[in-house]
Amino acid sequence: MDTLFTRLEEASHAGDVNVLKELLQEDKNLLEKVNGRTSVGDNPLHIAAMLGHADFVSEVIYCKPELAKELNGQGLSPLHLAAAHGHVTVVKELLKDGSDLCLISEEQEGLLPLHIAVKKRRTVIVKELVEACEEAVHKLTNCGESILHLAVKYNSFDTVEFLIDQVQDINAKDDRGNTILHHAVATKQLSVIKFLLNKVAIDVNARNLMSLTPLDVLLESRPQNGDLIIGEMIRAAGGKTAVELGPVIRDSVSRMLPWQPHCIVTTNERKEKKEKKYDPQILLLVATLVTTVTFQAALNPPGGFKPDDKDHEMTKGQPVFGHFLNYFMFYDVSALFLSVSVMMLLLCVVPRKKNIVMKFLVWVIWFAASSMALAFTCGISVLYSNDEYSNDNNNPNHDKWYMSAPELLSLWNLLFTIGISWNLSDEEWS
Repeated sequence: MDTLFTRLEEASHAGDVNVLKELLQEDKNLLEKVNGRTSVGDNPLHIAAMLGHADFVSEVIYCKPELAKELNGQGLSPLHLAAAHGHVTVVKELLKDGSDLCLISEEQEGLLPLHIAVKKRRTVIVKELVEACEEAVHKLTNCGESILHLAVKYNSFDTVEFLIDQVQDINAKDDRGNTILHHAVATKQLSVIKFLLNKVAIDVNARNLMSLTPLDVLLESRPQNGDLIIGEMIRAAGGKTAVELGPVIRDSVSRMLPWQPHCIVTTNERKEKKEKKYDPQILLLVATLVTTVTFQAALNPPGGFKPDDKDHEMTKGQPVFGHFLNYFMFYDVSALFLSVSVMMLLLCVVPRKKNIVMKFLVWVIWFAASSMALAFTCGISVLYSNDEYSNDNNNPNHDKWYMSAPELLSLWNLLFTIGISWNLSDEEWS
């Protein structure tokens, strides 16, 4: 039996009708058993349709018409494959079995054979499919795109020209609220824009989900030659920006640019996401500053070192910090290494355009600056809050305000908490 399936697959690739008839004489039910037994889930009709073997397709349909409705491993019917590869004769043979084949949609994007033909810019195939099944013209993809959206998106001017008078609404919007004019302006298709603007029914000021008009899309796109001409054409047709039209009440807002290739399927994915943008140059400057300060502080701690004392050999060359030295060195060294790490990452490793990495580095810089401040707090505590200084009644500065080490640490913890809370907040200060 496996030999029969192998021979059938080979005959499908070669388009050999005689071999097909011989195999059916050996097993008249062979085509009924073939589902899933060939490569990548293709049945003989898929293979023959893809390769353009019209006679073979005709014979298979005559023997087993149900195979024309089966989908292969990629979710495509034989008509999808024939349309994609531009085999007009095969398309005609398949359509003899019924126009309902035109309404079989591919599973992932919801594409009909007509949609596939438009994407591949097979204008002749498009005309055949429209003539066979006008209903397919009005079907949308899973992204809410009409046949005209696809024609403009894939720069098929001939298809736009052919279909423009056959669609019910030339101002239909996809899931991001974009009309065909939005797409044409975004991709700078001068001939399509000129053709559409000459249509009285086109809405030159339609807004998408981001409240952008076609003119807004042009102004926000990357400048190219011909932008001035497009802008003048839109203005001449009465086109305005969203600001000029005035405010509107918007639904869920998409942060995706209107001409990005992916569509929005759910309402939750349309929610606005506010992302902070960080400048790597500012991070590098702060990291350098923290590194410099902490390096100098490590070599010259606040208060300096104790003078040599012959009576106390253990105190020679010791910092005046005393038991605060451990805290000071921990915070100072932490700040130093964190800031140096940020510098190395920015200079050598990190792709500057990845905002998530930049956000992580901002947190590292935050902790580095915090450690530097804590080290400073330890120094201030030793120099200005020690018992000898505060209990010296003969000192003329005895009444001077000072804070103890715990008070300084508590104050810094409060400031640190406020800073962390602000950094975690999604609200933006206006």
